[in-house]
Amino acid sequence: MLGRKEKLLLGFVVAMAFMLVGLFAFARPASNPEPSAQITDQTQIGRIGEGYFNFEIASTLESRIRGLSGRPSLPETDALLFVFDEPSVNHCIVMRDMNFNIDILWFDENRTLVHEVKNAPPDTPPEEVYCPDKPAQYVVEIAAGVADKNRIKLGDTFEAQL
Repeated sequence: MLGRKEKLLLGFVVAMAFMLVGLFAFARPASNPEPSAQITDQTQIGRIGEGYFNFEIASTLESRIRGLSGRPSLPETDALLFVFDEPSVNHCIVMRDMNFNIDILWFDENRTLVHEVKNAPPDTPPEEVYCPDKPAQYVVEIAAGVADKNRIKLGDTFEAQL
């Protein structure tokens, strides 16, 4: 049988447990969630050259405008895939609010690599824009150096379910 002190201690522990549960149950999400949770419409595993990637797919205007802006880095196994409705030489990339260098790959409607920019730096002037010299329907952004590491070259295709 519990004595008075033990009952008080047990009551205190139970009260603290209820307070903690209440705090977690009603806690608000952080006002600035991870950027990756906000920028993409879906994720798909795929391949380019010798590399396999977790493609985050950006197919809405909002997700394409945001791109990789604000992220601190990008793992070598991750890629952002921009999906456009039709091929164009106007599917350009701006390095606004970027924090790291990237390789930018443009693919035509057949998913063939038609243009690339390697090691694009984040500190480019706002008016600097990277555009393909041939019509492209898909753009892939990966961490700088990953294209060479995975032997990605013009003429390669990307494979992913869209």
